[in-house]
Amino acid sequence: MAISRIEINNFRCFKKVDVDFQKCHALIGENGCGKTTILEAINLATSSGYAHITEQDFNNSDEGDLSIAVYFDKPFLCKIPDGYTTQDILCQSVVFSAHRRKQAAGGKALSDPFVTEKYAVPILYNSKDDFRGIDLDTLSTKIPDKVLKTDQGYESPRKTTNSVFKFTQQRLSLQNDFINYPNVFYFDRERENEASTGFNTLLSKIIKDLNWRYRNKWIQADVVQKWEDFYSQVIGTVIDPKNDRIMRPLCEKLKDFVGIECDNLELSLLDIEQPFLKSFFSLRDGSNQIDQKNLGSGVSILLAYFLLEIISSLSKGEIVFLIDEPELHLHPQLQTRLFEEFQKSSSQTVYTTQSDCFISIANWASISRFNRGFKNTPDSEKLNEVIEGKKCRSISMRLKNFINIKRYSFVRIIKYSLPANV
Repeated sequence: MAISRIEINNFRCFKKVDVDFQKCHALIGENGCGKTTILEAINLATSSGYAHITEQDFNNSDEGDLSIAVYFDKPFLCKIPDGYTTQDILCQSVVFSAHRRKQAAGGKALSDPFVTEKYAVPILYNSKDDFRGIDLDTLSTKIPDKVLKTDQGYESPRKTTNSVFKFTQQRLSLQNDFINYPNVFYFDRERENEASTGFNTLLSKIIKDLNWRYRNKWIQADVVQKWEDFYSQVIGTVIDPKNDRIMRPLCEKLKDFVGIECDNLELSLLDIEQPFLKSFFSLRDGSNQIDQKNLGSGVSILLAYFLLEIISSLSKGEIVFLIDEPELHLHPQLQTRLFEEFQKSSSQTVYTTQSDCFISIANWASISRFNRGFKNTPDSEKLNEVIEGKKCRSISMRLKNFINIKRYSFVRIIKYSLPANV
């Protein structure tokens, strides 16, 4: 599954913009023309987390609402809670919207000044026959016979009773369980932090999973004995437990002051039930450990990217990478190799770049060029114009038959080689 299109209204520098995406898609253009904003808009709309909005996120030229719609090339299931069961609703896009609050919520002071919503959009159909030619077996065989729009929201027949199930867009929240919905990972310019511990980083998520697997299989008596041996060996190199000049007086002071037994108080080296809690990536040579942050910025960035790609292949999950300037800290040879990895990967990659190592002019549709007027080329509306009986898009596809990337700058080709009305 991949993102096929995004439509943005009144978000930051964009009054209105839409972009079509390929599997490996580059966003190019001058500094300050909105490339990173596109990535952040996708991340904002597709993530299930809380969206923190400020006045700066609204386009200055308009007092209207902010909206971001992200479309996918395949449908996914939204499992809406319905008593003790769920109703499976087919969707193919998600929307994030925000508007300024007109008055305090319920008359309360200090209310959030913005009202935000983040939800999936159901596919409307009158019969399952509408899906002929589309493989839905990987999703569910129990989708409703129809999904219709109503004045109050949507309605469909329930799976078992066939009674009417009514739901609103609030019920389609991204907090629901989704089937076949991709995980979207945004690598900003501080992406090397993804391979270190921190709030919601990639390594932190891996650590949580490892701790869960460890705790799920441990035998307490065995673990405690191994911990005792390990603790005694490490602590014994610096402290004689029988003549400890710190812990023993501390235990006695606490016992005298609080009245509780503290003989088992220890200076713990790790959490027994969560041994991976303080783990970190390092290159180890004997007792010498080099933390991943000291391996060089380029290596740290590649470590985070490849780690996520390997995990996604093991989990069989759908992944979309959003990467802001992947060329940062990388030698041109590594840039070229990383671009080849993007093209070979089964995951979709959307990225901004200032390097010609990350573009292929032959596949011009995989490049969106932005200018200082916050417009993008090629524009999908102009590509669908008909010239001499043919769509401009089909005429432009002939470019890849004769463009030589080694002889022309990519910006010049994108600007001048497309048909005049693009």
